[in-house]
Amino acid sequence: MKELDKKIIKILKQGYPLTKRPFSELADILKIKEDLLLEKVKGMVRNKTIRRTGVALSHRRVGITSNAMVVWNAGEAQVVKQGKAASRFAFVSHCYERATLPNWPYNLYTMIHAKSKTELQKNIIKVARATKIKNYKILRSIKELKKTTPNFI
Repeated sequence: MKELDKKIIKILKQGYPLTKRPFSELADILKIKEDLLLEKVKGMVRNKTIRRTGVALSHRRVGITSNAMVVWNAGEAQVVKQGKAASRFAFVSHCYERATLPNWPYNLYTMIHAKSKTELQKNIIKVARATKIKNYKILRSIKELKKTTPNFI
């Protein structure tokens, strides 16, 4: 691996600056042009040197303090359609299907976020209406225990 590639991976792992042009700032630190940085990152994703690049939002720091995993009994025939309906809401960050168990009929999982408990409840009701699912459980987040980036180099 080239030295510049190693430097790029190292700087990407540190996180993105909170600016309109984070790659421009990172390129300045690396003393290269922004276009070159973007091409290098795209190439690394293409050749699978890195799988993807992205950001993790610190929900609490931006005022999103009420969160809940809501599990839905969507039924096998409707789970894809209902999942698509649920995932259209901006306040739904995760939406996926899981297998059911004998005493756990819930096969659609959504992570729903809000700025207050009242808003969270309203958001859950919006999803329930959009999906037309009446059987669901709310699993509230109590505390964020750990959120870290893996370190491979």
